[in-house]
Amino acid sequence: MLKTLITQRLASLGNLPADDVTQGDRARDAGDWAGAARGYARALEADPGKAPIWVQLGHARKEQGDLAESEACYRRALAVDDGDPDTHLQLGHSLKLQGRRQEAIDAYLIALLRDPGLSAARRELEALGIADGDLAQVLRRSSLPPAGPVRGMATRIFGGTDVAAGDRARDARDWPNAAFHYARALEADPGNAPIWVQLGHARKEQGDVAGGEACYRRALAEDDSVADTHVQLGHALKLQGRREEALDAYFAALLRDPAFAAARRELYGLGLSSTDLVLALGRGSVQAARQPRPPRLPRALLTLNGLFNGDQRPDGNGPPVLLEHMVRLEPGAIGVYVDIQCVPANELPGNVMVTLAADGHVLDLVAQESSFGPHVYTWRGACASPGDYRFTLRGDLGAGALVRYAEISLLDPASPRIAPVPLFEELTAPSLGEIKNLIIGTTGVCNASCIHCPTNKLAHTARTSSDMPMALFRSLLEQIRDNRILVEGHISLGLFGDGLTDPHVVERARLLRTQFPDTPLHVNTNAAAYDPARHAALRDFATLVAVHIESLDPERYARLMQPFRLKNVLPKVHRILADMPGVAGITSPTHRENLGELAAIRDHFTGHGVRLPHFSRLSNRCSREDMYRELSLAPAAGTCNQFAAADLIVDWDGTVLLCCNDFQRQEPIGNLSTTPLLEILGGEKRRRLFDILRTGRWDQSATCRSCKFDCHHKIPELVRDRLASA
Repeated sequence: MLKTLITQRLASLGNLPADDVTQGDRARDAGDWAGAARGYARALEADPGKAPIWVQLGHARKEQGDLAESEACYRRALAVDDGDPDTHLQLGHSLKLQGRRQEAIDAYLIALLRDPGLSAARRELEALGIADGDLAQVLRRSSLPPAGPVRGMATRIFGGTDVAAGDRARDARDWPNAAFHYARALEADPGNAPIWVQLGHARKEQGDVAGGEACYRRALAEDDSVADTHVQLGHALKLQGRREEALDAYFAALLRDPAFAAARRELYGLGLSSTDLVLALGRGSVQAARQPRPPRLPRALLTLNGLFNGDQRPDGNGPPVLLEHMVRLEPGAIGVYVDIQCVPANELPGNVMVTLAADGHVLDLVAQESSFGPHVYTWRGACASPGDYRFTLRGDLGAGALVRYAEISLLDPASPRIAPVPLFEELTAPSLGEIKNLIIGTTGVCNASCIHCPTNKLAHTARTSSDMPMALFRSLLEQIRDNRILVEGHISLGLFGDGLTDPHVVERARLLRTQFPDTPLHVNTNAAAYDPARHAALRDFATLVAVHIESLDPERYARLMQPFRLKNVLPKVHRILADMPGVAGITSPTHRENLGELAAIRDHFTGHGVRLPHFSRLSNRCSREDMYRELSLAPAAGTCNQFAAADLIVDWDGTVLLCCNDFQRQEPIGNLSTTPLLEILGGEKRRRLFDILRTGRWDQSATCRSCKFDCHHKIPELVRDRLASA
């Protein structure tokens, strides 16, 4: 076709010097592009108004690698005759080779408008991301453009089709084409803030993070009110290592939308605490949260809680030693506060005393009368010589007694009261806009009766429980959504019952994944109820299916996990691991009966694809003191702070609890069947328990009073030692 066009055009040359054109053609046909260029150039000196020869010279220059000169020749040809579609096509080729895609598309588009049947132009446009459907729309609605420059022609006639093309490219993760189309759409409508955001995404995904930042800033210049645009700017700044600016951007998003979960997650990820955020929101600036807090009195110098102290160590110098620790004292009034957990409550300790000694010098401490009850002991003294002191606590404790909390503080001279210094004093009330973990008792039914668990032994068990109605479950999710409450941590299905005994567990998991696409979702089970036909689909929704197993010894398993038998349940555990690779895991409470099996449990299940079983700490579940004493390895008193009140725990019938260890449901704070969620979260019962945890008055809570967990230091050490020595 090209040779035919050339022949037709040369026939119209008239008085051109035949020798120069002929020499150019012969050189062209022989591939001698330099000779062709000389011949065509001499011919054009004689008659510069012949467009076809400008095209031929353009070809010769292009083949010589001089793309800029080639482009100039094609443009000179169009200046003489703008109506030839093939010349526009050749210009498009030259522009494409120079990497100027948008201008190339302009040229190809006008070629197609000049000749809708020009298949070469259509192919080039489609190769550059212009869909055939978009071309058809353009051809239907566009008239031939007037003669003249072609730059910007495609932008003028495509209009909104570029946004659609950009969206298609974005969804296909074809970021170069997405960026191209969004950029061209913005030429037509530069005030379109959402498209600036989309262009920013495309630039960022191509690795041009600075370009992405520039686009997000342009979007904000058009519309500063959209929280998500500030978040996207924060992402771009964070990727560039500009932490302080990223903090400002994320906080700007939160000021515009205080319930924006993504902004909160990023601020926490960059090191802001919940308290920092409370301060910043109250003062309107993230800078306020980063200012060093002025020293306050009283101020804790040493805090000891949640530690194993069950071994009383006689040393011949008085009552047995319960705790010893070094503390650096500062000059001033010193207060010592000791809380002894007594289970039962009437088994009070005897001979409780403390010393603070350094280099033979013993601080003079005077016992004070405590207003917290007979289980709390306080002393006051004065430190004149700052330095490192050894704190020693002694006493005679009963079998169920533990040191729950010990604190040494620098006191306010104006206040004689000795009490625990609240953690994060500014956090004085629970948040209504966020919860840490969402724990849902989708069923109260458990098919097991493990010996250290209250389920199926105390009130509110499988004999009196059922499954959470789907209407109640949906209402819970809708209230979280409608009140724009952030779930900061994870969501868990399974509270006092087994997650797989719930007939709706897969449907619930699907609904949760739809509403909370980025939130970890856990399902807890002992595996006995596992049915592949019903439950294997959980692998598509759950982040973790945690399988509880305490022993691989058949007799021990039968004792610990009554009424199950290992031979019946272990194959189901293996099937879950095979059906849900990377999702299913093993969790095993560590205690006296299975301590010797830890390595065997690890080896068995890592052989079935589990990365590493989770060996957890044993708890008395705020009720099973008898079995806890028998099984515990390193008993310690529960001493949760106010952040424990950030969890939302909902049992199968809508009962809302503050603690997932409140198996006897002694302290409900409301019921979703009768009270809206926001009213429960802001209610007096939740505030009271929050304040108990904040101020360390655990004995005033029926649940906290008897709570015990194995020591968070000792158990990991025991597990590491056992696994390392196996």
